[in-house]
Amino acid sequence: MHLNFEQSIGSLLQERERIPKDYPFDMSNTRIGEVIPAGVEANDAFQSIIPIISKEFENMPDGKQILEKLIQRFTSMFEDPPQQDFEFFACKRFALDEIRITLFRPLPDQVTFFSRGLLAGLNAPKDHSLKKTSSLLLTLIYLVHR
Repeated sequence: MHLNFEQSIGSLLQERERIPKDYPFDMSNTRIGEVIPAGVEANDAFQSIIPIISKEFENMPDGKQILEKLIQRFTSMFEDPPQQDFEFFACKRFALDEIRITLFRPLPDQVTFFSRGLLAGLNAPKDHSLKKTSSLLLTLIYLVHR
């Protein structure tokens, strides 16, 4: 069954109306069924990847140095997410916390942004920000989201 545009928008508005106006949390970027602010979820998502990537490098000869550089890079991306790149390849507006959640603990419907980001960076010039975002996405896929 396919809904037309008016039916789709109508059902979304009905769902939105069910949330009380004085609801104390920003539900726009949170997981379904969880009631936590998007900023808290984004921070939790970022903190959850550190033990995951630490395991990958614990037995390597230069593992500590590599791990420190990766954590530094991920921290920099967490603090200043590539909003313009995400909005370009996803063709939609993003809140900063939504990008952070997408990077470090994506919802199933956000996973498609990884393939879009990789494709967008494919033919970008070496010094273009899409190339950097693409390599970040590939690193996250390899180390965290397997």
